[in-house]
Order: sequence, then structure tokens, then C-alpha cells
Amino acid sequence: MIFELINPSDAYTFHAEDVKVAQAVSLLAGGGSFGLTDENGESHSLLVALMGGAEADALLKSTFGYYYDFCTAHREEIADALDSVMPLDIPARRTFDAAIGMIQGPEERRQFREDTEDRERTSLNNIGAYCWAMAKHMRGICDDCAKSQEQEVSDAPTES
Repeated sequence: MIFELINPSDAYTFHAEDVKVAQAVSLLAGGGSFGLTDENGESHSLLVALMGGAEADALLKSTFGYYYDFCTAHREEIADALDSVMPLDIPARRTFDAAIGMIQGPEERRQFREDTEDRERTSLNNIGAYCWAMAKHMRGICDDCAKSQEQEVSDAPTES
């Protein structure tokens, strides 16, 4: 399903098979300040940035259980959705999806995506690049955690 991030910048759309995954993407991309609609215009917004702490916590818990646990359990789906973020409205997104689906090589697909993003984005606020970087981080988070656990941690002050 195609979802649209509602923000004061360019129209941004992405793919997610699950509404909760889409809501997690919206929270990660906009810090709780972006709205979210599906391709049928139905709102799935979790505007936690506009709420108080306890109210926001209650909404997140009723939606996800524990948000961190949800994101960990659905890391790959969230990363895929983040990686699909593009500065396109829903009709333009459908055209983009059809075009990129005809491109064979992964390098050519990557270049087409980057060229489209560069051409369509009008804002200096590059939400797409931010989401793509988050997707890379989420896919590598296990390696990062393993590396950080291998390093010894000392509470002794370092000498300068």
C-alpha cells in the first residue's frame, strides 16, 4: 500500500504492507509531527509531538505495545519502507513505481531513484535522504550492536 507523509515540505510517499509499520515510519521520519494517510485518503496519523508526555506514551503503547520492541521486531519491514520514501504525491508515485519496475540493474534503479528525488524535491529539508540513511542504519544495527558489545567499557577517566 502507498502512504503519504503529511508535512510542511514536499509531498512524500512510501510503501508499507502494514499500517503500524507505516506509522512507525511516520514517527521516525517526522519525530511525531508528520501526519500520515494511505492511498485511499484515510488518516493514520500519530501526532505525538503535539501531546503531553503521558498522553503520547499512552497512544504509542496502545498502538504498538512497546514502540522499541515493535521497531526491533519489524526492523526489516520498517527499513524497506524507509528506503522507499520519495518526494512524490500518490499519482506521481504510481508512475514512478511503474517506471522503476522496468529498470533491470540495481545500479540503474538506484540512479533513477536518486535522479527522481533530486528533480522532484523542492525543499532543502531532504526527508528522503534522511529516511534512506535511517534504513541503512536499521539494516546494520545488529552489526553495530555486536561491535559495541565487543568493546570494553571503562568508567576510569581518560588522561588528556
